[in-house]
Amino acid sequence: MRQSRDTVAGIHVEHLERLLGLLTEHLPKVLESNRFFEEETGYHNEAGANNLVDALSHIGTLAENAANLSRDEQRDEITNFSDHLRRSMMEGFERTLKHRIGEIAGSWGNYERDVRPLQERGDVRGVPTPDELGTLRRRMRSQVEQGRACKRATSWDEWKKGTAHFAEACELASELGSKLEQSIGGAQQYDRDRKATRRNWISVAIGAAIGIAGIGFGFVA
Repeated sequence: MRQSRDTVAGIHVEHLERLLGLLTEHLPKVLESNRFFEEETGYHNEAGANNLVDALSHIGTLAENAANLSRDEQRDEITNFSDHLRRSMMEGFERTLKHRIGEIAGSWGNYERDVRPLQERGDVRGVPTPDELGTLRRRMRSQVEQGRACKRATSWDEWKKGTAHFAEACELASELGSKLEQSIGGAQQYDRDRKATRRNWISVAIGAAIGIAGIGFGFVA
């Protein structure tokens, strides 16, 4: 009968099993998060990639120095690997959210300056209302707060919940940004239409003046 071995290549089997579990269960979500950031923003997720490198460095340390590491020290390397992996998973969504919130901050200022006065006078219609935008903003902030609360925990389940909250906040931020741009576009169209109307009236007035002047000259002749 084959006897069980306590270690493989100097690494305790219990730690190998934990490592394989982390790779199988959580690595796909981590890679998905990193892709999400890059696809949504067009930027390289440097922070997420750095966390992945740090995570893999702990596997390298474990493999290279297993014979010189105690059982607890090997466990610590796996724990550190797990921590960096979690951070990489959430990092993509957090950075995407930070990017979008920055864009929204600029658009919100333009909205308050250029759109709200027109909406209050009833000059701009067919664009999202202040209540609609405010509701989206509050929902986004709620998701951010819940995500940050989950991040204070240390378990994968909580961090996955936190990542889901940040992902939802990203979606709400995109929707809010689109609606702000729609509102700003409505105000810009109103301004263009008003200027066009003013030009038309000026043209009509000039034409009328020229016509009247022509009639006057005719009478003189």
